[in-house]
Amino acid sequence: FDLAEHTMESEPTEGENPATCTTPGTMVYHCTVCEKDVNVETAALGHDFSGDWKSDENQHWRVCVRDGCGAADPEKENHIWVGTVTKEPTESAAGERILSCICGQEKTETIEKLEKVPGVEEPAQTGYNATFIYGPHRAPEEQQGILEGTQLTVPQSGTRTGFTFTRWNWFKLSQPGTTNTASGGEQIAMPSSNVVFVAMWKQNTVTTLNPGDKIHLDDGTIIENNNGEVTIDRDGDGKPEVTVDPPAGTDSVDVVHKEDGKDVIELPGGSTVKPTPDPDGPTITVNPDAPGSKGEVDVDGNVTVPDGSTVTDPDGTEITVDQGPAKVEPDGSTTLPEGGQVTITGPGGEDDNRTEVTIDPPAEGEEPPVISTELFTVTYNMNGHGTQIPAKKIYSGGKLTEPEVTAEDGWTIEGWYVTYDTADLDSGETAEQKWDFENGYVLGDMTLKAKWTQK
Repeated sequence: FDLAEHTMESEPTEGENPATCTTPGTMVYHCTVCEKDVNVETAALGHDFSGDWKSDENQHWRVCVRDGCGAADPEKENHIWVGTVTKEPTESAAGERILSCICGQEKTETIEKLEKVPGVEEPAQTGYNATFIYGPHRAPEEQQGILEGTQLTVPQSGTRTGFTFTRWNWFKLSQPGTTNTASGGEQIAMPSSNVVFVAMWKQNTVTTLNPGDKIHLDDGTIIENNNGEVTIDRDGDGKPEVTVDPPAGTDSVDVVHKEDGKDVIELPGGSTVKPTPDPDGPTITVNPDAPGSKGEVDVDGNVTVPDGSTVTDPDGTEITVDQGPAKVEPDGSTTLPEGGQVTITGPGGEDDNRTEVTIDPPAEGEEPPVISTELFTVTYNMNGHGTQIPAKKIYSGGKLTEPEVTAEDGWTIEGWYVTYDTADLDSGETAEQKWDFENGYVLGDMTLKAKWTQK
């Protein structure tokens, strides 16, 4: 009879005895021809020495990472040391170096004193330096040439407007990751390294800024009271971005340091704020008669104002906060809170055909509107009858008053209609719709067309 090799299924059946690093294994496969289970021997896996380093005083090695093995690589290697000098030797004192190996092992080694050369004197020790960093309000100071072991007196911190000193943190430049603490007036033995002391400050909750005072914030911002005019200089270049003029008779202001890290200047009633250096930017005036309510401006020029306050553009256009408080951005954009209301008016004059508008707060669940002094033009198309009504300019979000019409004999006006782009309409709506003067808001340039009925 003829012998033929088994034809095995691709996957082994149950009963597998897996191979290990050092011993072969057995897997059971099923032959699809003779329908028998056949034992097939698999080779030992061998060790995988890619694990972490292990070491002793003289050698290092790796261990096998296969599950349950952990055998050590028998081919151990001697340490290869790389030295870093941490203290140079002199003729009078030994030096020191740290030796390290790629496996992470370290040891310290002494460097012998230098041999004295006859006739050559060892140069005098120059010592080490101590640098004191007080903060952004004061230039650093340095003491030089301090010999090792000399008692160094840590200086007092001085004062910093708006902050309270807590401690000095100091470290050796040779060991920057290790921080020590000290108090003003404390003495420490000078180590064999240059050292740096950093003053640690805690910001006060409220700082009263009197004429001549400055606050240096940690982000580089400077708030300064220039004899009654208060400025905010965000990048410390001497060109303030925000200017606050307190009311007459008030020379000092309070700077409040809030828990969220935002610093704000409290604005007494009657204060004026220029939240941007742009000459075309707005001027914000806090209502001098708001009972017990102050405004505030943060370091970015965002202003919060109470009822009765105003935002005035250079052309005289004015936003009056009827019900606040309202938030005003540096460009004059005003956000109404729930229940808020503002009125926008033009500067007046014979040629001013702008329509004053009162903008109410949003309905429940709607986003609060951002009010601006952007103007839109409303044009009246008389549709062949009546006396022409001049165009009106109205502020964004405003409502129109239905104009009075002088009609021709035999005609009466049925209403005013606006034509919409069909792409903006819901299904079933017509492009031409009657304008609702009671509930309609002007949100862009538009033309109202009169419709007439003949008597």
